[in-house]
Amino acid sequence: RSVHLVITTISSVGYGDIWPQTPLETGWQIVVVVTGACLFASLIGAYTLILEAHDTEGASAFRAKLRRYDAHMHRSKLPKELRESVLRHHEHRYALTRCVDEASITSDLTAPLRMDLALYVHRAAFAKIRVFSALPRSTARRLSAVARTQK
Repeated sequence: RSVHLVITTISSVGYGDIWPQTPLETGWQIVVVVTGACLFASLIGAYTLILEAHDTEGASAFRAKLRRYDAHMHRSKLPKELRESVLRHHEHRYALTRCVDEASITSDLTAPLRMDLALYVHRAAFAKIRVFSALPRSTARRLSAVARTQK
């Protein structure tokens, strides 16, 4: 009876008005509840796998890419220290860029709007450099659109 009470409590099936009367009924209820819990857990796991399989840009896609890199470097017999260094580099780059992909966000913008946005982003650097601060706005916009921030 104690196993039945624990399974009923954990599964949140409840105690209700109907309960098993014989040891056989108690055993059957435990089997049904545990089977239902396992089925529910497997459905959640399958759904998670489906979402991860369709993840082409997120963390699971990045981890899969790192595994492919590591396997290739291992097959190429690169030293372990070098492999780890390459993987750390990619993890660092991913950490810097995983929040926002600027290229995909700005690709839909018109060219003048992209230039205005770039000029705004690089305004502090342009203000510090005397040559750039003296440029006409149209030239500064074009120059800022091709400028890249060093990381």
